[in-house]
This record gives sequence, C-alpha cells and structure tokens, in this order.
Amino acid sequence: MTTATQSRPGRRRCASVAVAVLLCSTIAERATAAAPSRYLAAADVVYREGGDPKLQTLDVYSPGVGRGAEARDKLPVLIYIHGGAMFRGDKRNVGAKPEFFCGRGWVLVSINYRLSPVVKHPAHVEDAAAAVAWVARNVERYGGDPERIALIGHSAGALIASLLATDERRLAVYGLGLDTFDSVVLLEGQEYDLETRMEWARRTMPERMADPYSKFGETPEAWRDVTVVRHVAPGKDIPPVLLVACGVQFQFYVPGEESTRMLIALWRAGVPAEYFLAESKDHGGVNDDLTSGDAMSRVVTNFMERRR
Repeated sequence: MTTATQSRPGRRRCASVAVAVLLCSTIAERATAAAPSRYLAAADVVYREGGDPKLQTLDVYSPGVGRGAEARDKLPVLIYIHGGAMFRGDKRNVGAKPEFFCGRGWVLVSINYRLSPVVKHPAHVEDAAAAVAWVARNVERYGGDPERIALIGHSAGALIASLLATDERRLAVYGLGLDTFDSVVLLEGQEYDLETRMEWARRTMPERMADPYSKFGETPEAWRDVTVVRHVAPGKDIPPVLLVACGVQFQFYVPGEESTRMLIALWRAGVPAEYFLAESKDHGGVNDDLTSGDAMSRVVTNFMERRR
C-alpha cells in the first residue's frame, strides 16, 4: 500500500467542470451491463413502498438460489452502489462481479437510486439507506446473513457509501446503526471534504459551479451536510474502511488526495482504515479491475474476507 502526498488543486488543473462531470459519468459507467448471470436470484425488486419501479430497485445475486439454507450456512452479503456522478448509472452495470463474488461465497446486491437533476441530496443517500434496510430484512430468503453485510461503492457510489457509513441519521430511520456494516470499501470516491472543495470552486470558477454541483444543493449548509469528514467522529461504531484511489490523473483531482483526507479523518477518530493507491489505474479502472485478481483486487477481497 502507498500513500499519496496531499496538495491543494491549482488553477492550472481546472478544465471545464461541466465537461469534467460528463467525463466522470462516462468513466464511472464504463463497466457495461453484463449478460444475465446464472447467480441472479431476483431482479428489479422495489425496496421502498410505492417507490420508483426503475430507480428505487435492486438486484440480488446468490450462490444459494433456492437451496433453503440453514442458519449455519448463511453467506456474507455485499451491497454494491454504482457510480455515475449521481446523474446516471445503473445497477445492472456490474460486469463480472456476480461471478466473482458469488463464486467466492458472497450474496451480491446491486442497487439503483434516484438521480439528479430530478433529485438533490439527501435523496441519493436516503434511497441507499432504504435499500440497505430492505437487505437487512429480506436477504435471508436468498441465503444471505443480515448480520454480515459489507458495503462497496465506486465514484459517486463511494460518496454515498461513505455517508451511509458515517452519518447515522440515514440508517436510524429504519432502526439500524452504523454497525450494520462489517466493512466498507470506497473505490475512487471524491468530495469526501466537499465543503473545502466547494469553497475552492466558488473562489476559482464560480461561473462553472451550477451544473455539476447542483446535486448537492445551493447553500453552505447543504454542502456541510454532504461533507463526509464532518460526520467522522470517535465512538460512532463506524465500520472498518478501505479507500482505493487511482494513480492516473482524474479531472482536476490530485491522485489519492480525497482518499487520504478521508483516511486521516478516520484515523484521527480511531476508526480502522486502510488505503491503497492503484498507481497504474484510472478512475474507471479501479472498478473494472475489481474482479481481475490483480494486486488491487486481492487487497480489496482480502480486506473483506478478514471481516466476513
């Protein structure tokens, strides 16, 4: 594992943010929807009563489909949150994850959530919390163990996952705590320190802020609410976290900068946290190569296996 040196983004890195967000969406969705997996146990399950039949849904993949597992046989559960800048993306874009994780004895749940610009924060994370609650109540019927849940997110999905793991308000609505998760893996998340990022953007490119950041709201109070590092504090039962960053420059972000900020916040709060810099990978590559069996893939799977 390596640690990137922190530095503030400079003006020379500021390409058009609107274009950058579109690029983020494209790269984050690079993993295309796979052909139906033999592990698919349930598709398009609406996890919120009266919810959107497309965006408030999830898919379940299980190696124990129809086996009527006894309690002792129940398998650990992995919830996956897709990226796409909160403007696009789909739960079906899982690549080889069902074969990879189900083949290793996991029940995989891939979720959708409502997208901007139709909704703004906190709708994305509220939907994700509702999906987690559905999993906790229902995953046993698919051979999963609701007492052993791991969470993984990529790009915008990593930001959502980090909020679920640190802001207890979202799960508390369903009578759940942060200890619902045994482990959390954040793949190339950005804006863990959104408040600082927004102050920088407001000073350096105020005319370009509206579109990409509208999903977070327009006020400093709203930005503060999304700032994950503000929610990190001792004694909150925040689960162990693995942060994975790419080593290839992405937009105007210094490789690893946001992840190391989050890492330091977690360490200061006494939360077990690890960091891996995938030096040769780009923003989408850390998600695409999750199932490759390479060094990064092994770091992620070993982290999760130690806590399953």
